[in-house]
Amino acid sequence: MIKRIAKWIREFFANYIWFQKKLREKYSLGQCILLNFQFLWCVVTDGCSPEEYLWFEFYHKNRQERKTFLTYLRHAKLQRRYNSKRVRNILNDKQKFNEFFKKELGREWLDADSADADEIEQFLKKHQMVMVKPKFGWGGVEVHKYYYQGEKTDETIFSGCLLEECIQQHKLLQEFNPNVVNTLRIGTFCINGKAEVFAAGLRMGISEGCVDNLCAGGICANVQICHGIVNSSGIDGDLNRFKANPYSGKKLQGFRVPYWNEAKELAVSSAQRLSDRNIVGWDVAITKDGPVLLEGNPDQGTGVIQMCDTVGKYPGIQRRIKESRSV
Repeated sequence: MIKRIAKWIREFFANYIWFQKKLREKYSLGQCILLNFQFLWCVVTDGCSPEEYLWFEFYHKNRQERKTFLTYLRHAKLQRRYNSKRVRNILNDKQKFNEFFKKELGREWLDADSADADEIEQFLKKHQMVMVKPKFGWGGVEVHKYYYQGEKTDETIFSGCLLEECIQQHKLLQEFNPNVVNTLRIGTFCINGKAEVFAAGLRMGISEGCVDNLCAGGICANVQICHGIVNSSGIDGDLNRFKANPYSGKKLQGFRVPYWNEAKELAVSSAQRLSDRNIVGWDVAITKDGPVLLEGNPDQGTGVIQMCDTVGKYPGIQRRIKESRSV
């Protein structure tokens, strides 16, 4: 508990420094002081973080509008209530996740810690290019591609990591950026064994890097749940807006995600198989043959699913909770 509180305090003040910087870029000193007071009020009444105050444009919204947003504190309470220790263990450990969802992965993988040198070399020979992922971590940190060129490999460089076959994404998504697998973040809420999608976003890389995470320099756009159509501009972690992907110039709004219904079904069925109650952000890739799971996030973050269209997604979750109580 003490470690979690200390981590939260460190993250809060790091984000608060960024928050002050963004305010000073746009507003006068007097306006910054007023906005700081309003932000502190939003912390007390809505449980928002410094970045959420700007992401969701709370400075333009009244109390009733702010109550519709899934903020840091509201999401944390839902996690504690609906994500059991077993659920968190499966989702936070990529090895356990891959073992549990092996049918949904659609790719081969290898645990470098449990494999010997010959097994690692055979895996590299077979796939030539692999993704190297730390078993624990978030935000795409230290995820990278490894290119095998026949050299003798020191297997210790893969310590603590999984090796995964690279995903060949659908050609329509590859048009945004071919250097990275551009993925969907699909938020589901499962209660009494029934899961529903309550939010979705499309994440894209805008450089030659191999990850599309917002915190790693990517952008995201909102995906309309019923039909899988992008219905917002793109946005990055510094609140810059984009009508098209800066890397390729491909337009964002109006893009229809291929295999969208199948992607929703994959997220829903995965949530229901995981446990009878959970709240998870699923990272889904679309291949030419359909959707595959990348990972599930118990702490899915609130930004990707709400900052693109600045529309709160909390009412859908509240509705499900209310319905479950009346059963």
